[in-house]
Amino acid sequence: MTKLIQRNAAKILAISLMLLTGVASALPSAEELKDEKQLQSDRTTLKADKETLKHDEKTRKHDKSSGRMSGESKDGMKVDDDKHNIKNEKTVIADDKNGSAQKKQDKANLKIEKGQLKTDEAQLKADQRSGNANAMSADDQKIKSDKNAIEQDKARIVKDKEKLKLDEKK
Repeated sequence: MTKLIQRNAAKILAISLMLLTGVASALPSAEELKDEKQLQSDRTTLKADKETLKHDEKTRKHDKSSGRMSGESKDGMKVDDDKHNIKNEKTVIADDKNGSAQKKQDKANLKIEKGQLKTDEAQLKADQRSGNANAMSADDQKIKSDKNAIEQDKARIVKDKEKLKLDEKK
């Protein structure tokens, strides 16, 4: 009990001395405390966004390896469909009788499918160069969003630090 009284007495004495000597102005203001809490909050948000990015990158890797739709872009799916159609058309042509009208029609369809493949590949490349969302999978779009959020978090932290420096100068 006496130790508790001594500890509290020491605190009261220290506070009294600070008030008498003017050292109380060295205590952080309400604005500084608010800015410090904001900085801490932004750091926590940054940490959470980095974890989200890590998770989304793992998901993308898994989706691509397992062939899921969310791991494939719209343009990429068109190209894959075209390749699949060409493969199927070649199988059908192999089964057709030589010189038959059906074989001629299937060869014409194959030529059309190959043209469509070239068109879709060109579109995919153009969209990739321009950053069009059609060239990005759903997983890639999430990752891009996560990276943007991280950059914004970092910018807020820099502003918070600058604000704290200004508060200290006051």
